[in-house]
Amino acid sequence: MLPLLRAGRDAMVINVSSQLGSMALAQTMGADTVYNVSKAALNMLSLKTATAVRDDGIGVVMIHPGWVRTDMGGPSAALTVDESANAIVDTIESLSIEDSGRFIRWDGTDHPW
Repeated sequence: MLPLLRAGRDAMVINVSSQLGSMALAQTMGADTVYNVSKAALNMLSLKTATAVRDDGIGVVMIHPGWVRTDMGGPSAALTVDESANAIVDTIESLSIEDSGRFIRWDGTDHPW
């Protein structure tokens, strides 16, 4: 896939992470250790990849979709699927190479590491 990204214009890799992969929140949220660790690993892989491909003009961003009303999020979640998806699309469209390496929320604000 890397040759295709290099050939593209304004290439950006978006990895869907979770607030449960945040070290800052690890002690206060989430009981599923395996899920939390997998998202923390995704964040580290994304950060290292962002550094490795930056000179090729390829950005890499991690995004937390929010607490969404899905089977996983449950009926009490704050966002509908449409609200989260629409905000993510708007956020992705606003990203540039300068954003590479960021861990952000669905609304484009920085997420604590």
